[in-house]
Amino acid sequence: MSDHDLAYLLDRALCLVFPSLTEGFGLPALEAMAWGCPVISTDRASLPEICGQAALMAAPDQPAAWLAHIRALLGSPDLRQTLIGRGRQQAKLYSWRESARGYIDLLGQPAT
Repeated sequence: MSDHDLAYLLDRALCLVFPSLTEGFGLPALEAMAWGCPVISTDRASLPEICGQAALMAAPDQPAAWLAHIRALLGSPDLRQTLIGRGRQQAKLYSWRESARGYIDLLGQPAT
């Protein structure tokens, strides 16, 4: 899938549903938030930290909770707009430049 395809889908989606059991970082959720697509995410691994208060969260083994979140977004344009705004703000906490600087600083430090 190209970046253009992903942007097309995120523009038209009600939300990104991301029920990952194990996730190293959560880039798909962060990309969706940056693009302005609300996120429903798993409450496992790195996702609670990455998403903060900008996503609806559910345990991956609780399908009723996922359906309730989807229904809530379908029924509340205000909730959807709130998550879009929060998501864009949350995504601003992360940048490729700052991540690279952190690694450079880490690699430049003597081993302890």
